[in-house]
Amino acid sequence: MDIADRAIRSANIIKMHTEYPTSGDNIWVGKAVGYMEIDEVTVVLVRDANENVTFNIAHGTDRSGEGTDLLAADYTAHSTTEGDIINSFSDATINTNEHIWITITGNSGPIEAMDMQIDRSVS
Repeated sequence: MDIADRAIRSANIIKMHTEYPTSGDNIWVGKAVGYMEIDEVTVVLVRDANENVTFNIAHGTDRSGEGTDLLAADYTAHSTTEGDIINSFSDATINTNEHIWITITGNSGPIEAMDMQIDRSVS
């Protein structure tokens, strides 16, 4: 993980840019200031060949714990164009004051960057 990791938040989206994601990285996205429901996640990779990256997104009040996975299983992203679109979740409800983080569980080679957009409904 590179120091250039950053998150941009607007009313209904969270955008993440992570340079050189590597297996074992644990990337904090932020803390929910209100209840939210995740609607869709889009992932686009920047890479030279056919490498991919595998990850899951977790949430919970205890950042040091395992949290609750957003996805039923780790997801492997491949796309460098339109993006991998994920819209099926095991637990898409994130409560007020819960942390959100991404865990990189594998990669098949060097990935220059992983861009992620999380679309959400807030209340």
